[in-house]
Amino acid sequence: MVLIRILSIVVWSSKFKVMSSDECDLKDVEANWNKIERDLIKVGLKDGLSDGRDSNFQSSFDKGYADGFQNGFQLGKLQFMRSVTNNLASAEATGILDKASKGMCIVCTTEKDNENVAEIRRKQSELLALTVAGALKY
Repeated sequence: MVLIRILSIVVWSSKFKVMSSDECDLKDVEANWNKIERDLIKVGLKDGLSDGRDSNFQSSFDKGYADGFQNGFQLGKLQFMRSVTNNLASAEATGILDKASKGMCIVCTTEKDNENVAEIRRKQSELLALTVAGALKY
């Protein structure tokens, strides 16, 4: 930059053009401004992507947490009923409840990248409903 200001010569359209010091300063300011603008756009894009990703993860977590709590609460009620009526419960009902506490997670057995969240949540709710119905049948 110092060399440019001292000489005040800039290559322009394959010809030498003598520029005043003010013109050089204006070009320097414009070049610096363009660089700052490009950097800010990159940072803004990265921040926007990060914020969007975080909000999506949070909403998915909230849905999964609510489903997990509801399913866990239902299973907990069934386990409680089984423990209270241990002598009265049939072997079939006890087996269903034991199996339910060990293998109720659809998310754990699903290829997460191939199915959407709504489908996995639906399958999880159906499995819980079948388990509850099976345990209450006995």
